[in-house]
Amino acid sequence: MLGIFHNMYIRYTIGECNIIIPLKHDLPLIRDSFPQYSTNVARICGYLSDKYPNMRLIDIGANVGDTMAFVRGLSQCPILCVEAHEYYYSILLENIKRAKFQSVEAACVFVGTFNGELKGQLVSTAGTARFISSDATSLNVVGLSSLLLEYPLFETSKMLKIDTDGYDCCILQSELNWLSERKPVIFFEYDPYFFNDKSCDGARIFEDLVGGGYAYAIIYDNIGDYLTAVDLQKDKQILKDLQNYYIGRGGRQYIDVAVFHNEDRDIAEIIRTKEATWSLCQREVRLGKAGKI
Repeated sequence: MLGIFHNMYIRYTIGECNIIIPLKHDLPLIRDSFPQYSTNVARICGYLSDKYPNMRLIDIGANVGDTMAFVRGLSQCPILCVEAHEYYYSILLENIKRAKFQSVEAACVFVGTFNGELKGQLVSTAGTARFISSDATSLNVVGLSSLLLEYPLFETSKMLKIDTDGYDCCILQSELNWLSERKPVIFFEYDPYFFNDKSCDGARIFEDLVGGGYAYAIIYDNIGDYLTAVDLQKDKQILKDLQNYYIGRGGRQYIDVAVFHNEDRDIAEIIRTKEATWSLCQREVRLGKAGKI
């Protein structure tokens, strides 16, 4: 299947996993500058596996399977990888095969806020795909809860990761009933820059999640450094300040947020302590290396 892309992809190592990525994918460049990039999802999965031995992960926006490779270094939990772009999906399948990953299922689906047709197309640049509205083309869209009817093993997943370049909040708001019932830890991209371009009110996402029983959030910058943790009910001004800070960054800077249901506040506070310590150690390592130059 990948023969037509000969010389257009390279081998790349994540932990003990050898995968392939497109030649023009930004992942190697980003991780060369920021080695901690994308490792937070894997660590959270590892911590959750201690509390929930039967946990499962849903990865929406799986791309070529890099998150899957990171997670496999710390957890053997079953993973549902969902990727809408056919090119990245073909590489994802190849990486599952090459790394001989067990308990991994994959779906080539555009997860949205409804079931039906959406006018537009996916445009790929630098290793990511973004939806662009257009009357000339259309995509089939499936809601998350509808998709899970085809993958019942993941109906009770304990972690949901979403990375859809601006649609994260919309998807979450469309699935509030499922989230409040299943109570997964949610790891998603929060970028206020995109809010005005979407039909949903992304600025309400934390308020909406509180209504579904979510109570605590661990916040990272977009290169994977721990920033802070907040009580979603008590620290509303901090959340507002974060929104105001990132809204004018043109999509170049944003935050990743891990949100925990009130029932998981115990593990959330443990994870916060471990993540803060880990990030501090990483910064000291980087500063030490810089001092030696």
